[in-house]
Amino acid sequence: MNLDQHFIAYLNTQAATIQTLVKKKTNNGIAGDLIESLSERIPVADFGPEDIIKGEIFSVEHSDKGELIQKWLITSPDEKIGFDKAGYEEYKKLLNAIYKRKEINELVAYRFLEVELFKWFLFKREEGSTTFSDDLIELIKSNISEMVYCFPVAMVQISNSFEIGPVQIRYFTEEDFDRLSESTPGDITAVREHFQGKVVVCTTVSAQKDRASEIALEKCSLAIDLLKISSNTLYMPDLDLVFDIDSRAKNHEVTTIISHGLNFESFNFTDSATRFIALTDEYFFEMNGRGLDILSRFVFEDSTESELCGLIINAITNFASALSNPDLHQRIASSCSIFESLLLNNENVGILSSLQKYCPKLVTPDPEIRNSIMELLKRVYEIRSVLVHHGKRKHIDLTELSNFQQLLFSLILNLMHKTESHQTKASLLNEIDEAINRAY
Repeated sequence: MNLDQHFIAYLNTQAATIQTLVKKKTNNGIAGDLIESLSERIPVADFGPEDIIKGEIFSVEHSDKGELIQKWLITSPDEKIGFDKAGYEEYKKLLNAIYKRKEINELVAYRFLEVELFKWFLFKREEGSTTFSDDLIELIKSNISEMVYCFPVAMVQISNSFEIGPVQIRYFTEEDFDRLSESTPGDITAVREHFQGKVVVCTTVSAQKDRASEIALEKCSLAIDLLKISSNTLYMPDLDLVFDIDSRAKNHEVTTIISHGLNFESFNFTDSATRFIALTDEYFFEMNGRGLDILSRFVFEDSTESELCGLIINAITNFASALSNPDLHQRIASSCSIFESLLLNNENVGILSSLQKYCPKLVTPDPEIRNSIMELLKRVYEIRSVLVHHGKRKHIDLTELSNFQQLLFSLILNLMHKTESHQTKASLLNEIDEAINRAY
């Protein structure tokens, strides 16, 4: 990792100043018996950097807005060392300046740096052979490792493993656990029983473990989102779309208990679990035919950091979330917001008129189809308006909702091609405005 010399000089100058702000203080805020009780704790949970880290106890103060404004490490029942408000403010400025650097925030988590650099300032106060910038670079490098991260996926079954960009969707086999059993001391029966046959989404990431886990979840979540917007729910709106990474899943199995009276002398159970989705080889082939492979290449290979690319990726994520919502009226409201994020030039323009102006021209050159798109947008926006402004639910025609969902999908695909010649939404919409003006 290479940092420019100007930034290195800034780091070392600021670090020297901040070292002078470290203070020792009498500790009156924590009782000795609490320290003793904590020493008996078995580390099975992560309490976070502001509470307990590797047996270290921190005393913190927050502002009325919940922002951390003081931080101290308790070194004994009578003493603590750290930053008061002024000191912590300067420390946080430096920390934020460091984490703004892309070459750093792509490799380590903010929380990791906050903890480790805080301890650096507390204990590296004497002159040494290395500078702050040297130690920062070494800290980052020494904590980078390449690992495979897997996240269980709820409510889905697959025939074979398959890949979406750098992400693999697979399931743990008996052979996987046989190999694990041979290389792992102890009994793995409980782990085998829980995970064998479980569908997971996996990717390989090289970074500090906390940041790597964040990056892996982002990539795997995007892959699942691409599956969602390419699924059959795109064409059949009333088909529940329930599969997701466990930590994001909104739909769970629900059991209802039914009794003839409040004495509960007898009762029945009904299981309303939604059926799982079977992602067979044939289904995966169909999704690729709809554009899954094109979406995957764009998201994981071709997209840049331009504003337009960012809007499209956000639209994909939000569209996947909307399709997962079984409440069709709320799904329409969410989908309308996605259209607006992609096609409104500013907050002062008419929403429906702008969508009718730009969307048809981006999706098709056929005048007849363009007219039908304008009418479709008008009818769906009536449903949205009645819901949002009057709290009422107008009847939804499933065929029209299907067409509306497919329209959004087509818009996303077509906008992806426009990123080759446009960096911003304004540039793209201005091009359409100019074409309209030339037509008259």
